Amino acid sequence: MRSVWSLLGVIVLCFCVQTAFAGQYSVAGVDDDAVVKDFVLKLKGIVEKNDAAAFAQILSYPLTVRSDNGVVATVKNEKQAVQKYSVMVNAKVKQAVLSQDPDTLFANYQGIMIGDGEIWLSPDEHGLLKIIAINQ
Repeated sequence: MRSVWSLLGVIVLCFCVQTAFAGQYSVAGVDDDAVVKDFVLKLKGIVEKNDAAAFAQILSYPLTVRSDNGVVATVKNEKQAVQKYSVMVNAKVKQAVLSQDPDTLFANYQGIMIGDGEIWLSPDEHGLLKIIAINQ
């Protein structure tokens, strides 16, 4: 019986050590917190400049955009994203991005949230962070 308790103690200790060294965003599939911070700072710069082409490059396609009046739109590719930039990045979304502190983001198994859910991020199949949803 004593060996069972010893084994259980080792398992709990390993879990605690692994959890202590895991990144803040590991639950969302990103182990390096600096990657998230860099992405958010880059996004802030893109939105501040209204750089539609650069914004289109950091989206995951197809992208779902939900408006506050219930309309759901799908952006299929970069060309559409550039054309619809001003519709996707409305005043509410822009404010959420520009006011977001890159050190205080919420994350869960679905991704990393900016603002009150105006933008969601997640790594793609290559491990690169991308915007996976916009909620106006």
